[in-house]
Amino acid sequence: MVQAAVLAAVFGLDTAVKNFINNHKLQGSETRILKEKVFIRNLHNPDGIFGIMKGHKEASRKLSLLILGGVLWEFFRNFFKKGSRVPQWGLALVLGGGLCNYWERETKGYVTDYLSVNAGPEKFRKIVFNLSDVCILVGAILYAVGQMKRKK
Repeated sequence: MVQAAVLAAVFGLDTAVKNFINNHKLQGSETRILKEKVFIRNLHNPDGIFGIMKGHKEASRKLSLLILGGVLWEFFRNFFKKGSRVPQWGLALVLGGGLCNYWERETKGYVTDYLSVNAGPEKFRKIVFNLSDVCILVGAILYAVGQMKRKK
């Protein structure tokens, strides 16, 4: 049950942050924080992760729905399983982030990305992401680790 609250919290928190960014930061603007290691930006991404689906809006939408449906199915399938709760926590994070990004893309036509890290190779410094993206990544890692632990 707590996992459902985590899902809702991720969705609500990132939606609130995106609304704040869109209402208080100009599109394309940049603010450097944390000793200039983190940038707060306002970037509207209509094309999906890394622009991979650029020009294929309907295919991107269908692929997103297919993936979200699979994650939702796995979330409910694992909800009452005994043993480690790590996969459930991971799936809750993935669903919260995925639903938030999907909802914004459906209602606004883009996803607001607002974080960049000024470290590492130049190509990584150009990546702009949001809290939902972080939750999706961390959740996928937790799910994979939890599944490996279950297999042992």
